[in-house]
Order: sequence, then structure tokens, then C-alpha cells
Amino acid sequence: MAQYGRTAYWDERYTKDSEPFDWYQRYDIHPEFAALIQKYIKKEDGILMAGCGVSRLSEEMWKDGYQSIVNIDISRVAIDHMESKYKENKAL
Repeated sequence: MAQYGRTAYWDERYTKDSEPFDWYQRYDIHPEFAALIQKYIKKEDGILMAGCGVSRLSEEMWKDGYQSIVNIDISRVAIDHMESKYKENKAL
């Protein structure tokens, strides 16, 4: 059984595979998912993406006009990967 609450589990997972991964659905290709988010979250709201991992969700929401997104994760490997990926875009 996976140990989802353990930092070591996520560090190992993201070391082996840092490709974008979205647990639920893709914001940009599932309009019903985007509509649900848009219904409850205003574009000017501050958003905390807890457990962001290597998901595309923050990027896709940012492209849609959400500008105040903070991403956090227990995995330093995931954060380092995302910082490198978005080094040119300080908003992400």
C-alpha cells in the first residue's frame, strides 16, 4: 500500500517520474471541471494549492486569469522541479 502521507514516498515518485500529473481532471480539457472551479473561486481570490505536486492545474488556472496562486507541497523534489519549469514565470 502506498504511503501518501510520507515525504519520502513523494520524493521517490517525483524523482522517478516528474511528468505532469493531475489526480482529478484537467482544467483545460474538461470544461465542466473548469466551470465548477469558476463557480466557487473568483479570479481575484487568493488560492492555496496544497499538495500541488507536478500538476498542471495552477498553470492552467493562471492562463485563465487566476493570478494569486500559491503552490505548496511536502516534496522538495516536486517543488524544485516546478520552480525550474516555471523559472521564467514568477507568478507560478
